[in-house]
Amino acid sequence: MLAAVKETAGWSTDRIHAIRDLLDQTAECLRRDLPKIYSESFPR
Repeated sequence: MLAAVKETAGWSTDRIHAIRDLLDQTAECLRRDLPKIYSESFPR
């Protein structure tokens, strides 16, 4: 049972990191391509 919880937690953590990485990449694209629209005030 604990192994399953550990595996699920690891999978979830990996997904969260992937989502944050994509968010960072999207923000970089916006800063580069649309600097007048992008604002650092967007919460993370």
